[in-house]
Amino acid sequence: MTVDGMKEFYHAEHIYKELYIACPGAFETPISGWAEFKARLIDGGYDGTLPDDAPSPIMPWLSEKIFFRDNFDVAIVKNDRYCPPFLHKLEFIKIVYVVCGSALLFTGGKRFFIGEGEMCIVPPGIENAAFSCDDGDAVINVIVKRSTFETSFASLLMETSTLSDYLWRMLYKKNGGDVLFFRKTSGADLTDNVLEIYHELALGGAASNIMLKSYIMLFFGQMLRYYEIDRDVDLPGNEKPSRIAEVITYMNEHKRDVTLAALAEHFHFSEGYMSRVIRRETGSTFRELLCEMRVEQAAVMLRNSAASVEEICLSVGYTDESRFYRTFKAHFGVTPAQFRRAGL
Repeated sequence: MTVDGMKEFYHAEHIYKELYIACPGAFETPISGWAEFKARLIDGGYDGTLPDDAPSPIMPWLSEKIFFRDNFDVAIVKNDRYCPPFLHKLEFIKIVYVVCGSALLFTGGKRFFIGEGEMCIVPPGIENAAFSCDDGDAVINVIVKRSTFETSFASLLMETSTLSDYLWRMLYKKNGGDVLFFRKTSGADLTDNVLEIYHELALGGAASNIMLKSYIMLFFGQMLRYYEIDRDVDLPGNEKPSRIAEVITYMNEHKRDVTLAALAEHFHFSEGYMSRVIRRETGSTFRELLCEMRVEQAAVMLRNSAASVEEICLSVGYTDESRFYRTFKAHFGVTPAQFRRAGL
């Protein structure tokens, strides 16, 4: 795939463009479905024939199984030009990157401009819609499984930065957090990174998922080096920074033996207050959050090491092997041994 290749028109884009030329007013604000859009076109004076269904898949909820083939953790989806801004929510993490031209992102009842070479991160569960309406636009969605950040990008999460703080909140905070916009500085351009991801996805094969995760790490590294977070964007629901990212980081670093009492003492809180903070900010209890961290770490070790299940059980903090088995199966739906054999 090349930049010129990204500008080639798909069949659905031709249909959407014809409708846009005929009735541009129907595209000005986001909508929730195809039926609503057809009614808007007719109200706007359009008298042509309209298909019963949208030319491209339009769903209010996009799950991981729709986009991630095999056991891949990363995928790329080209955003259809002229496609009406249909509001939807995601199960995964989306990075909207503008290769050429520009795009609008609708979220939180507002719309935001994204220029060429700029991007935003959309967390899971956030209603959003991207829109571009020029033949020269090329807008790419780099999408990553939520679990990949917890298991494969631990070093990124451990960095002390606004981005790592945001990612922690995105992964563990109840309702997912907010969209984060990045503006260009001198030398900023991630188009080559996007093309490499495209190329690796086309190659496929056993090594591709490892390569793809490496490219995503490089992508985020370049983002940290060459981009600035747009702090002027005001989104509904934005809150003053809390210490939940610090709490989660500490728990993750000490998950083998951390207790609620030790955690509360470290942050100079009472146990009751610490418990309420975790529940309020993440939607999980201390125990539920700790169990999730431990079994996710166990999954990484099952994938990437030859350690026995018993050794992994002890390594992540479980002294009761049967409890570890029950917790792991409740989280993943299979036993640790089945998980390893299936190469999940």
